[in-house]
Amino acid sequence: MNRRMKKWRAGSSVVGMLALVASVGIGMLGVSTSAGAAARPHQANAAPRSAATRSTANARMKSTTHSWHNKLASNTSGWCDASPPNTPCDGLSGDYGTIGIFKSTAIDSAWGGYASGVTLSGQKKYARTTGGQDGGVPTPNGCTVPTNESCSGPYTLWGPKNLGNDVTFGSGYTTSIEMYVDAGWGDAHPGNVVDWDTAFQTTTEGFESDFVIDLCSTASGWQVGWEQGSGGCGASPGTPNPEYLNTSGWYTLTEQFTNQAGVVYATYSVTSIGSTGQSSPGTQVWSYTENTGFATATTGGPLYGWLPTEDVSGLPLAQVRLAVN
Repeated sequence: MNRRMKKWRAGSSVVGMLALVASVGIGMLGVSTSAGAAARPHQANAAPRSAATRSTANARMKSTTHSWHNKLASNTSGWCDASPPNTPCDGLSGDYGTIGIFKSTAIDSAWGGYASGVTLSGQKKYARTTGGQDGGVPTPNGCTVPTNESCSGPYTLWGPKNLGNDVTFGSGYTTSIEMYVDAGWGDAHPGNVVDWDTAFQTTTEGFESDFVIDLCSTASGWQVGWEQGSGGCGASPGTPNPEYLNTSGWYTLTEQFTNQAGVVYATYSVTSIGSTGQSSPGTQVWSYTENTGFATATTGGPLYGWLPTEDVSGLPLAQVRLAVN
């Protein structure tokens, strides 16, 4: 992937920007100007430090990953952490896309009718996200230059106890997020992409790889796929092959990373949880397991969760989790 590194601008405030978004209305989500390719979150410009150069206290802090959960029912805690080297989630040129909490009945023309007024069982509110401009422009009809991270969304560093700092893999981790898929919008706007990405770092704090579930809009529904890396519609093996989401509703996107004989295996899955979301496990509609080729001895913990390609304006999200296996 060809991504430039972003630098934190002093004085930027994610909290302040989200408050501004809420005060002026949901139509502001995704309004910005053009930029280049998106940068990975939480990647410093300096070379990764070796274990020998870290202090004992710092090494201890990085030895344990904590499970984390945000329902996204009342706040966006754990998303878009306002600390270097990351730029804000304000949708502006070169920054990340926006995220805010809205009532489930919210309807706004700026979202192009995507998931207009949909409800979520057990929650009166949930998050809506829109991509920022990194070469394309988010519009109600999708990104003007879809795929390839041209409209990139917000990210999470898995809560204040993690911040993407763990450098041990251990028995592995599972990440998941609930997302509303609007089949009708996808049919009418083919060629747009939504990626859910879990990235890992190495044991020496270097970037290892992105592990991505792709949702790609087609005239036959949202095609499901996976890839290492992000930006488009990757390979689509699974059961069946390929799989298309042609029923509107809430879906859970899950990525499970396990230690199998010293090698990291990734299992990607998509589960349907109904038109209003359900507390039951739901019905698995697609899955695929790959040998990533990375050794657990050199693989660290989760670095970030991200929507690197977010071509949908006002995408509903809820229940984001990181669980230690």
